[in-house]
Amino acid sequence: MEHTIKSNTRNLSLECCKLLAACFVVFLHIPFPGIFGQIVLCLSRFAVPLFFAVSGWFSYGASPEKLKRRFGHILLLELVGDILYVSWRCARDYLAGESLYWCLRYQLPDAQALKMWLLWSVDPFAGHLWYLSATCLCYFVLWAYTRLGRKGYKGLYIPALALLLGCFAMGEFSKFTGIRVDYRIGRSGLFTGLPVFLQGLFLRQYRQKLSAFGLPLVLSGVALSILEWKLLGSYDLYIGSVLTAAGILLFTSRYPDVPGWLAKAAASFGSISTLVYLLHLLLQEIYGHYFQYSIEMQFGTTEHWLRPLLILGASLILGFCWDFLRKRSKT
Repeated sequence: MEHTIKSNTRNLSLECCKLLAACFVVFLHIPFPGIFGQIVLCLSRFAVPLFFAVSGWFSYGASPEKLKRRFGHILLLELVGDILYVSWRCARDYLAGESLYWCLRYQLPDAQALKMWLLWSVDPFAGHLWYLSATCLCYFVLWAYTRLGRKGYKGLYIPALALLLGCFAMGEFSKFTGIRVDYRIGRSGLFTGLPVFLQGLFLRQYRQKLSAFGLPLVLSGVALSILEWKLLGSYDLYIGSVLTAAGILLFTSRYPDVPGWLAKAAASFGSISTLVYLLHLLLQEIYGHYFQYSIEMQFGTTEHWLRPLLILGASLILGFCWDFLRKRSKT
């Protein structure tokens, strides 16, 4: 019997996967030491492609007005994140004796940094927020496409594949293609964000036909990511990580439910994952400035293992507290 996907069911299993991906983003930016850390780093590469693909998945059939609202929401998130990081660094330097003027002056990007931001999604205030700039580009492109009155999305899929192939040519296959560019160009909204976003759109369109491939894609994607890492070295994006993200989307669309004890919490995991992504490197900077030395004195080299877990724990606590206060304010 063919498995039918209930499109009106809240996909709680995907919400759980989004929170898991946010945890892996923390380990991506604050890795564990040794070979264990390298393996975790390799496996963590699926996280950002998953976030792009999820955004594309939920953009299927969206009106230009809805896409414009999402663009504004993501842009606001990035601006809030930039303000948080700039405020923290200015406060830190001011308390260390710098003048407030030079604290602010030091944080201002130059013309080259602004150019990289506009062209290649390189946020000049917090590097990991490139993801938000890239998502804004994705929503803008899809908004422009729908505003032109195009019927369906097939006209986007071939350019998306070409961009993704270009990303791999500049990345893990660069030793074969001979293409040498700033890694931030390959890891940008144009070459990473947009094609993976459109992959999510494609998977949503054909989910009924493809959903059975979800688990095989996840398993093969994980295995291929490790193989690519061992053979080709460490890169921002692997073919395996793209396959893993695609498999998670298809698998969770086929099985959207979670156990009853988890359902209530899982409904908030998506918004919490966004906060974890936004704040974890800010918490890392605060930790490094105020706490790292004391913990190193207390635990020695064990601190290198504790650091990712402490930052993740603090990020999750803040996320759950924010979600609790948000819900309470609505009641």
